[in-house]
Amino acid sequence: MSPTPYDLASTQGSTHQHLLFNFYGGCLRIHESFEKTVKKKVSEENMFPVCSLEEGVMFTSQLPASPDPKKQPPLIMYWVIGRRFPDGHEMFVCLEDGVPQSLLELAFTYNFGLT
Repeated sequence: MSPTPYDLASTQGSTHQHLLFNFYGGCLRIHESFEKTVKKKVSEENMFPVCSLEEGVMFTSQLPASPDPKKQPPLIMYWVIGRRFPDGHEMFVCLEDGVPQSLLELAFTYNFGLT
């Protein structure tokens, strides 16, 4: 799951567009990493199934400038975290830095109906 090119084109506001663009790019990078890891493990382990994989990418987003020129615009840090399951399904979640690990686990669990 990741934003489609249509989603990227139909965003409202530069911050939202920047966030979705980085989320999409993070999903692609993580997917490529999963593919390389799976190919490597499959060749090393004589075609045994690959266990779950998880990887994350951090990026920053600067909010629009405030009316007060003396104040620096806030910088927000986000994580894109991807998980590849043994059956080959992948899921990506975008969370602000500092969100508890339990919320991330809830997102992965809730999406696949395991609760």
